[in-house]
Amino acid sequence: METNTKTKDNYGALLAKAKRIDTTQGGGNGYPRHLQVGYTADTMAELRELYEAATADGHEVDVVMLHRRDGWALWERHNRGSEHDLGDDRWMEGASNDECSLTMMAGDDCDKEAFDLICGVGYELEDMADLFTKAKAVRELADELPDPDELDGEEQVEVFIDTNNWTINYTVKTGQNGYSYDTHQYCTALIITEKEEDEEDED
Repeated sequence: METNTKTKDNYGALLAKAKRIDTTQGGGNGYPRHLQVGYTADTMAELRELYEAATADGHEVDVVMLHRRDGWALWERHNRGSEHDLGDDRWMEGASNDECSLTMMAGDDCDKEAFDLICGVGYELEDMADLFTKAKAVRELADELPDPDELDGEEQVEVFIDTNNWTINYTVKTGQNGYSYDTHQYCTALIITEKEEDEEDED
C-alpha cells in the first residue's frame, strides 16, 4: 500500500499545482454547454507529469486542445488527442497561408535571420524604392525578433510571421503550452475523470 500512497500523494500535489479551468463544448462561441473542469499549466512538461501521475493512479485522462477569445469566461474544447499531443513542440507546428515560420536558437543573429527571410533565395531587387522598403522591413523585423541570448542549450523559439507586412503574429518557445494571437488564446489541457475509490483504496 506504500506505493499506492506515494502515487496518490504525487498525483494530489501535481493536481493542486495545476491551473483549474472551466471548459465548454466547442462551437458555441464560449456559451456554457456540457461543462467540464480542465487542468492546464504553462509548460508541456508540467502537463505530461500530471498526465503520467493521474494515469498511474488509475484515473481516466483526456487530452484536449482549448480555445477562447478575450472576454470569454470559458474555454472551448476542440480536437481531443492523446499523450502524443503533450510534446514540447506541440504548439510550434503549422502556419496559415499568410504566415511563415522562423526558428530562432541561441547564438543566432537577428539581422541575418531577418535579411535571409525577406531577401533570401529567389528575391530580385526591383528598383531603389524596393530597396528602401525591404531595408526598412528587415530592420523592423530584426528589432522585433526574440533575443537569442535569452535561449539556453537546445531551446528554440518558433516565430510566426505575417508575410504580407513582415510582422510577428506570435511566438512559441520550446515546451510552451499554447499561445495568444490577436484576441484568441490557445492551449492544451487535461480532462481528468477520477476513478471511484474502492474499499481496498480506503484502507
